Amino acid sequence: MRKVILFLILAVSHWASGQVCTTRVLVNVFDAKTGRVITDLRPEYFQAKTGKTPLIVDGIEPIKNNRILVLVDASGGAEEPKVAESVNTIADVTRQAPPEMPVAFGIFGERAFLPHGFVSSSKTVNAQIDEVMAQLSSPSLGRYPALFDALHEALALFGEPEPGDTILLVSRGLNYGSKRSAKDLAGEFSNAGVRLLVMTGEHLTQPRKDSTSEWYTAEKSSSTWYAGPGTVHLLKIAQQTGGSLVGFIGPRWFSAAAVGYTLRLQSPSSFTAAKSWSLEFTKAAQNAVGQVRIVRPQQLPPCTTVGSAH
Repeated sequence: MRKVILFLILAVSHWASGQVCTTRVLVNVFDAKTGRVITDLRPEYFQAKTGKTPLIVDGIEPIKNNRILVLVDASGGAEEPKVAESVNTIADVTRQAPPEMPVAFGIFGERAFLPHGFVSSSKTVNAQIDEVMAQLSSPSLGRYPALFDALHEALALFGEPEPGDTILLVSRGLNYGSKRSAKDLAGEFSNAGVRLLVMTGEHLTQPRKDSTSEWYTAEKSSSTWYAGPGTVHLLKIAQQTGGSLVGFIGPRWFSAAAVGYTLRLQSPSSFTAAKSWSLEFTKAAQNAVGQVRIVRPQQLPPCTTVGSAH
Protein backbone atom coordinates (compact mmCIF):
# COMPACT_ATOMS: atom_id res chain seq x y z
CA MET A 1 0.00 0.00 0.00
CA ARG A 2 2.88 2.36 0.80
CA LYS A 3 4.35 1.77 -2.66
CA VAL A 4 1.03 2.62 -4.32
CA ILE A 5 0.69 5.84 -2.29
CA LEU A 6 4.30 6.83 -3.07
CA PHE A 7 3.69 6.11 -6.77
CA LEU A 8 0.62 8.37 -6.77
CA ILE A 9 2.50 11.14 -4.97
CA LEU A 10 5.27 11.02 -7.57
CA ALA A 11 2.74 11.03 -10.40
CA VAL A 12 0.83 14.02 -9.02
CA SER A 13 4.09 15.97 -8.57
CA HIS A 14 4.81 15.61 -12.29
CA TRP A 15 1.39 17.07 -13.08
CA ALA A 16 1.46 19.90 -10.57
CA SER A 17 2.33 22.42 -13.25
CA GLY A 18 2.49 22.54 -17.04
CA GLN A 19 0.67 20.39 -19.54
CA VAL A 20 -0.08 16.71 -19.97
CA CYS A 21 -0.14 14.46 -22.99
CA THR A 22 -2.72 11.74 -23.56
CA THR A 23 -2.11 8.50 -25.42
CA ARG A 24 -4.04 5.25 -25.80
CA VAL A 25 -2.83 1.68 -25.88
CA LEU A 26 -4.46 -1.71 -26.37
CA VAL A 27 -3.98 -4.33 -23.64
CA ASN A 28 -5.34 -7.77 -22.79
CA VAL A 29 -5.51 -9.28 -19.32
CA PHE A 30 -5.82 -13.05 -18.87
CA ASP A 31 -6.22 -15.26 -15.83
CA ALA A 32 -2.72 -16.66 -15.27
CA LYS A 33 -4.03 -20.18 -14.61
CA THR A 34 -6.93 -20.65 -17.02
CA GLY A 35 -6.02 -18.25 -19.83
CA ARG A 36 -9.53 -16.79 -19.82
CA VAL A 37 -10.05 -13.09 -20.44
CA ILE A 38 -10.44 -10.92 -17.34
CA THR A 39 -13.39 -8.52 -17.62
CA ASP A 40 -14.65 -5.59 -15.52
CA LEU A 41 -11.23 -3.97 -15.37
CA ARG A 42 -10.79 -0.58 -13.70
CA PRO A 43 -8.17 2.16 -14.18
CA GLU A 44 -7.07 1.89 -10.55
CA TYR A 45 -6.05 -1.74 -11.14
CA PHE A 46 -3.00 -0.55 -13.09
CA GLN A 47 0.18 1.38 -12.50
CA ALA A 48 2.35 2.43 -15.42
CA LYS A 49 5.56 4.29 -16.04
CA THR A 50 8.08 5.04 -18.75
CA GLY A 51 11.60 5.02 -17.40
CA LYS A 52 11.29 6.63 -13.97
CA THR A 53 8.37 8.79 -15.03
CA PRO A 54 4.99 7.63 -13.73
CA LEU A 55 1.99 7.62 -16.06
CA ILE A 56 -1.59 8.04 -14.92
CA VAL A 57 -4.13 5.50 -16.19
CA ASP A 58 -7.24 7.65 -16.24
CA GLY A 59 -9.59 5.58 -18.38
CA ILE A 60 -10.26 2.08 -19.69
CA GLU A 61 -12.78 0.88 -22.26
CA PRO A 62 -13.34 -2.50 -23.97
CA ILE A 63 -12.60 -2.31 -27.68
CA LYS A 64 -15.66 -2.49 -29.89
CA ASN A 65 -15.99 -3.07 -33.61
CA ASN A 66 -12.26 -2.71 -34.15
CA ARG A 67 -10.79 -2.79 -37.63
CA ILE A 68 -9.28 -6.12 -38.69
CA LEU A 69 -7.21 -6.86 -41.78
CA VAL A 70 -6.85 -10.51 -42.76
CA LEU A 71 -3.61 -10.76 -44.74
CA VAL A 72 -2.68 -14.06 -46.40
CA ASP A 73 0.51 -15.33 -48.02
CA ALA A 74 -0.79 -16.50 -51.41
CA SER A 75 2.56 -16.81 -53.20
CA GLY A 76 2.29 -19.30 -56.02
CA GLY A 77 -1.38 -18.45 -56.40
CA ALA A 78 -3.68 -20.57 -58.50
CA GLU A 79 -0.72 -22.58 -59.83
CA GLU A 80 -0.23 -24.13 -56.37
CA PRO A 81 -3.36 -26.19 -55.52
CA LYS A 82 -2.63 -26.37 -51.76
CA VAL A 83 -2.01 -22.63 -51.57
CA ALA A 84 -5.17 -21.85 -53.54
CA GLU A 85 -7.20 -24.16 -51.31
CA SER A 86 -5.87 -22.55 -48.13
CA VAL A 87 -6.44 -19.02 -49.37
CA ASN A 88 -10.00 -19.88 -50.40
CA THR A 89 -10.64 -21.39 -46.95
CA ILE A 90 -9.41 -18.22 -45.23
CA ALA A 91 -11.46 -16.04 -47.58
CA ASP A 92 -14.58 -18.06 -46.68
CA VAL A 93 -13.83 -17.58 -42.96
CA THR A 94 -13.46 -13.84 -43.49
CA ARG A 95 -16.88 -13.74 -45.13
CA GLN A 96 -18.27 -14.93 -41.77
CA ALA A 97 -16.95 -11.94 -39.82
CA PRO A 98 -19.55 -10.29 -37.54
CA PRO A 99 -21.60 -7.83 -39.62
CA GLU A 100 -20.76 -4.87 -37.39
CA MET A 101 -16.99 -5.44 -37.53
CA PRO A 102 -14.99 -3.43 -40.12
CA VAL A 103 -12.80 -5.92 -41.98
CA ALA A 104 -10.50 -6.00 -44.98
CA PHE A 105 -9.00 -8.94 -46.86
CA GLY A 106 -5.69 -8.96 -48.70
CA ILE A 107 -3.22 -11.39 -50.27
CA PHE A 108 0.44 -11.10 -51.12
CA GLY A 109 3.28 -12.77 -52.93
CA GLU A 110 5.97 -10.74 -54.68
CA ARG A 111 3.46 -7.90 -54.52
CA ALA A 112 0.47 -7.25 -52.31
CA PHE A 113 -3.15 -6.96 -53.37
CA LEU A 114 -5.06 -4.94 -50.78
CA PRO A 115 -8.49 -3.31 -50.81
CA HIS A 116 -9.04 0.43 -50.52
CA GLY A 117 -10.44 0.31 -47.00
CA PHE A 118 -12.49 -1.49 -44.38
CA VAL A 119 -16.10 -2.59 -44.89
CA SER A 120 -18.67 -4.17 -42.61
CA SER A 121 -21.84 -5.27 -44.43
CA SER A 122 -21.82 -8.82 -45.77
CA LYS A 123 -22.54 -7.62 -49.30
CA THR A 124 -19.56 -5.25 -49.41
CA VAL A 125 -17.29 -7.74 -47.59
CA ASN A 126 -18.09 -10.41 -50.20
CA ALA A 127 -17.55 -7.97 -53.06
CA GLN A 128 -14.19 -6.88 -51.63
CA ILE A 129 -13.02 -10.45 -51.14
CA ASP A 130 -14.12 -11.43 -54.65
CA GLU A 131 -12.14 -8.52 -56.10
CA VAL A 132 -8.98 -9.50 -54.23
CA MET A 133 -9.38 -13.24 -54.94
CA ALA A 134 -9.52 -12.49 -58.65
CA GLN A 135 -5.82 -11.61 -58.35
CA LEU A 136 -4.95 -15.15 -57.27
CA SER A 137 -4.31 -15.91 -60.96
CA SER A 138 -2.34 -12.71 -61.58
CA PRO A 139 1.21 -13.32 -62.88
CA SER A 140 2.40 -10.36 -60.80
CA LEU A 141 1.47 -12.21 -57.59
CA GLY A 142 4.59 -14.28 -58.15
CA ARG A 143 5.96 -17.32 -56.35
CA TYR A 144 8.07 -15.66 -53.63
CA PRO A 145 6.49 -13.76 -50.71
CA ALA A 146 7.85 -10.30 -49.95
CA LEU A 147 6.46 -10.58 -46.42
CA PHE A 148 7.91 -7.44 -44.84
CA ASP A 149 6.93 -5.21 -47.77
CA ALA A 150 3.39 -6.60 -47.65
CA LEU A 151 3.10 -5.80 -43.94
CA HIS A 152 4.41 -2.29 -44.61
CA GLU A 153 1.65 -1.73 -47.17
CA ALA A 154 -0.89 -3.29 -44.83
CA LEU A 155 -0.06 -0.79 -42.07
CA ALA A 156 -0.67 2.10 -44.47
CA LEU A 157 -4.23 0.86 -45.02
CA PHE A 158 -5.16 1.79 -41.43
CA GLY A 159 -4.29 5.48 -41.77
CA GLU A 160 -5.14 7.34 -38.55
CA PRO A 161 -4.88 4.83 -35.65
CA GLU A 162 -8.06 3.59 -33.97
CA PRO A 163 -8.36 1.49 -30.79
CA GLY A 164 -7.97 -2.22 -31.48
CA ASP A 165 -6.51 -2.02 -35.01
CA THR A 166 -5.37 -5.56 -35.77
CA ILE A 167 -3.70 -7.53 -38.56
CA LEU A 168 -4.44 -11.26 -38.69
CA LEU A 169 -1.52 -12.60 -40.69
CA VAL A 170 -1.46 -16.07 -42.23
CA SER A 171 2.09 -16.76 -43.36
CA ARG A 172 4.65 -19.55 -43.67
CA GLY A 173 7.26 -17.16 -42.29
CA LEU A 174 8.98 -16.86 -45.65
CA ASN A 175 10.35 -13.51 -46.81
CA TYR A 176 12.09 -12.84 -50.13
CA GLY A 177 13.21 -9.62 -51.73
CA SER A 178 11.59 -7.17 -49.31
CA LYS A 179 13.02 -3.65 -49.39
CA ARG A 180 12.32 -3.29 -45.66
CA SER A 181 14.20 -5.00 -42.89
CA ALA A 182 12.68 -6.63 -39.82
CA LYS A 183 14.00 -3.70 -37.76
CA ASP A 184 12.26 -1.19 -40.05
CA LEU A 185 9.01 -3.11 -39.79
CA ALA A 186 9.19 -3.37 -35.99
CA GLY A 187 9.52 0.41 -35.77
CA GLU A 188 6.58 0.93 -38.12
CA PHE A 189 4.35 -1.32 -36.03
CA SER A 190 5.30 0.50 -32.81
CA ASN A 191 4.48 3.89 -34.26
CA ALA A 192 1.26 2.70 -35.94
CA GLY A 193 -0.17 1.12 -32.78
CA VAL A 194 -1.45 -1.88 -34.79
CA ARG A 195 -1.57 -5.30 -33.11
CA LEU A 196 -0.24 -8.34 -34.98
CA LEU A 197 -1.84 -11.76 -34.58
CA VAL A 198 -0.07 -14.53 -36.46
CA MET A 199 -1.00 -17.95 -37.74
CA THR A 200 1.85 -19.74 -39.41
CA GLY A 201 2.64 -23.28 -40.54
CA GLU A 202 2.27 -25.66 -43.41
CA HIS A 203 -1.17 -26.81 -42.31
CA LEU A 204 -4.17 -24.88 -41.06
CA THR A 205 -5.75 -26.37 -37.96
CA GLN A 206 -9.23 -26.31 -36.51
CA PRO A 207 -9.79 -24.96 -32.98
CA ARG A 208 -9.18 -27.40 -30.14
CA LYS A 209 -12.31 -28.41 -28.25
CA ASP A 210 -10.49 -28.14 -24.92
CA SER A 211 -9.09 -24.67 -25.57
CA THR A 212 -9.56 -22.30 -22.63
CA SER A 213 -8.17 -19.27 -24.38
CA GLU A 214 -8.63 -17.68 -27.79
CA TRP A 215 -4.86 -17.18 -28.04
CA TYR A 216 -1.81 -19.30 -27.54
CA THR A 217 0.64 -17.73 -25.11
CA ALA A 218 3.10 -15.37 -26.72
CA GLU A 219 5.91 -17.34 -25.07
CA LYS A 220 5.17 -20.47 -27.13
CA SER A 221 8.39 -21.81 -28.60
CA SER A 222 9.10 -20.78 -32.17
CA SER A 223 10.44 -24.31 -32.77
CA THR A 224 6.83 -25.44 -33.22
CA TRP A 225 6.47 -23.11 -36.18
CA TYR A 226 7.28 -23.73 -39.79
CA ALA A 227 10.94 -22.71 -39.97
CA GLY A 228 10.69 -19.87 -42.47
CA PRO A 229 13.36 -17.14 -42.31
CA GLY A 230 10.84 -14.52 -41.17
CA THR A 231 9.30 -16.65 -38.41
CA VAL A 232 11.34 -15.37 -35.48
CA HIS A 233 10.79 -11.78 -36.58
CA LEU A 234 7.03 -12.32 -36.76
CA LEU A 235 7.01 -13.70 -33.23
CA LYS A 236 8.97 -10.71 -31.93
CA ILE A 237 6.66 -8.22 -33.63
CA ALA A 238 3.58 -10.03 -32.34
CA GLN A 239 4.96 -9.85 -28.79
CA GLN A 240 6.04 -6.25 -29.29
CA THR A 241 2.57 -5.13 -30.37
CA GLY A 242 0.60 -6.98 -27.69
CA GLY A 243 -0.42 -9.69 -30.13
CA SER A 244 0.23 -13.42 -30.13
CA LEU A 245 0.02 -16.65 -32.05
CA VAL A 246 -3.39 -17.88 -33.16
CA GLY A 247 -3.51 -21.65 -33.30
CA PHE A 248 -6.60 -22.28 -35.38
CA ILE A 249 -8.66 -21.11 -38.32
CA GLY A 250 -12.36 -20.42 -38.06
CA PRO A 251 -14.95 -17.73 -37.29
CA ARG A 252 -13.60 -17.58 -33.71
CA TRP A 253 -10.64 -15.76 -35.21
CA PHE A 254 -12.68 -12.59 -34.99
CA SER A 255 -13.54 -13.19 -31.35
CA ALA A 256 -9.81 -13.44 -30.65
CA ALA A 257 -9.11 -10.27 -32.61
CA ALA A 258 -11.87 -8.37 -30.80
CA VAL A 259 -10.52 -9.13 -27.32
CA GLY A 260 -8.95 -6.24 -25.45
CA TYR A 261 -9.22 -2.96 -23.61
CA THR A 262 -8.04 0.50 -24.51
CA LEU A 263 -6.14 2.18 -21.70
CA ARG A 264 -5.97 5.97 -21.70
CA LEU A 265 -2.73 7.19 -20.17
CA GLN A 266 -1.47 10.64 -19.30
CA SER A 267 2.18 11.62 -19.59
CA PRO A 268 3.70 14.88 -18.25
CA SER A 269 5.33 15.51 -21.65
CA SER A 270 4.77 14.67 -25.29
CA PHE A 271 6.97 12.33 -27.33
CA THR A 272 6.97 11.76 -31.08
CA ALA A 273 8.51 8.27 -31.14
CA ALA A 274 7.42 5.07 -29.40
CA LYS A 275 8.93 4.56 -25.93
CA SER A 276 9.56 1.57 -23.68
CA TRP A 277 7.22 1.39 -20.70
CA SER A 278 5.96 -0.91 -17.98
CA LEU A 279 2.45 -1.83 -16.86
CA GLU A 280 1.57 -3.80 -13.75
CA PHE A 281 -1.42 -4.84 -11.71
CA THR A 282 -1.40 -3.25 -8.25
CA LYS A 283 -1.27 -5.46 -5.17
CA ALA A 284 -4.87 -4.50 -4.39
CA ALA A 285 -5.95 -5.58 -7.88
CA GLN A 286 -4.15 -8.91 -7.52
CA ASN A 287 -5.92 -9.49 -4.22
CA ALA A 288 -9.29 -8.73 -5.84
CA VAL A 289 -8.81 -10.55 -9.15
CA GLY A 290 -5.96 -13.00 -8.65
CA GLN A 291 -2.76 -13.57 -10.62
CA VAL A 292 -2.97 -12.33 -14.20
CA ARG A 293 -0.97 -12.21 -17.41
CA ILE A 294 -0.96 -8.79 -19.07
CA VAL A 295 -0.40 -8.77 -22.83
CA ARG A 296 0.53 -5.31 -24.06
CA PRO A 297 2.71 -3.56 -26.63
CA GLN A 298 6.32 -3.42 -25.49
CA GLN A 299 6.49 0.21 -26.55
CA LEU A 300 4.06 3.03 -25.89
CA PRO A 301 2.70 4.71 -29.05
CA PRO A 302 3.75 8.35 -29.65
CA CYS A 303 1.98 10.87 -27.43
CA THR A 304 1.19 14.17 -29.11
CA THR A 305 -2.27 15.14 -27.81
CA VAL A 306 -1.41 17.84 -25.28
CA GLY A 307 -3.77 19.65 -22.92
CA SER A 308 -3.57 21.67 -19.73
CA ALA A 309 -3.06 19.83 -16.46
CA HIS A 310 -5.82 20.13 -13.92
